[in-house]
Amino acid sequence: MRKETSECAPSFHFSADNKTDKSSLEQRGDAAMLNRTRLFSTAAVLMLLAGVQAQYSVTLSSQSLCAVTRSTVKIPCTYSSSYYRRPKEWYRVQSSEGEPQDLSKDPQYSGRVSVSTVTSDCELTVRNVRASDSGVYNFRFKPYGSGWISAPSGVHLTVTDLQVKVDPNTVGQRELKLTCSATCSFSTYRFYWYRNGQYEQYITKASIVIDSTHLSNVGSYSCQVYESQHRSPPVCVLGKECWGVTYTPERVCALKDTSIDLSCSYKHPAGHTVIKSVWFIKDQAGVEPVDVREDEEYQGRVQYTQISQNNCSLRITNLREIDAQTYRFRFYTDDPTGKYTGDRGVSLSVTGKAV
Repeated sequence: MRKETSECAPSFHFSADNKTDKSSLEQRGDAAMLNRTRLFSTAAVLMLLAGVQAQYSVTLSSQSLCAVTRSTVKIPCTYSSSYYRRPKEWYRVQSSEGEPQDLSKDPQYSGRVSVSTVTSDCELTVRNVRASDSGVYNFRFKPYGSGWISAPSGVHLTVTDLQVKVDPNTVGQRELKLTCSATCSFSTYRFYWYRNGQYEQYITKASIVIDSTHLSNVGSYSCQVYESQHRSPPVCVLGKECWGVTYTPERVCALKDTSIDLSCSYKHPAGHTVIKSVWFIKDQAGVEPVDVREDEEYQGRVQYTQISQNNCSLRITNLREIDAQTYRFRFYTDDPTGKYTGDRGVSLSVTGKAV
């Protein structure tokens, strides 16, 4: 008789708890796969953006520039982009956080800045520069599929005034050396020199040497570079008394339809008598300036006032927007060569209407 046995083939089954464990494992696996997919997608996007940005760049050929007040400055720039109409702008690098402002939309630069329209050329031109224009400038553009692209560092612009300096080593010597200098180095090879406000000579060096034994060399000397309309303040050389015109102040702002007094004073060596004086706007080399009182635009609206000796004030009434100009004063003496022009002048701005 065959003996029955209780042994049987092994069988596998899952309880309800085991089914729950399996489902959790599957969910965790799906989540991990989803996270890996997201990470891969993010990395791919970053790599794509990096690749897009890598093919674009901005090149500024100069790290620093020096310019003379009232001159025109050009900042060379190129950028790699085949899309001419993409957003692009020059801006000033600010120390504080915030979105940079497009120079072409900045009121401080209104009418004074322009950018090259040649493809891949982004040269910036700033006209009539001022001391307040000193700072760091950069260019940026935005290609398709990328953020703003700019140069790693901007260009530092320094705007300076000119000065005439007397070489102390030549004081008391027959040959006295004068140098047209600035607080920073600027690249120019053309200098104009003036004595007593009158054009003296044009040279390609920043220094001149004058003969101190000639009385005709006594006077006030100033210099100017070819690229600027701005002269240095005059320096009295070889004499205690020199020629000069001082404007106080040099910038004036007034409301339309009101009146304004432009004030100045002048001086000259003893022994000279002033026989004529004029205020004028336009000055052309070799041509006597036109008295503003003879300009039809100012008929009946200008008057010369003198509240004290050597005072040379000008009053303009019923101001108009076209009166916004730079006004200069010139006086003549009984010496045929004794005339002097205050070159810097008074800059008048006319705005709004009187209330």
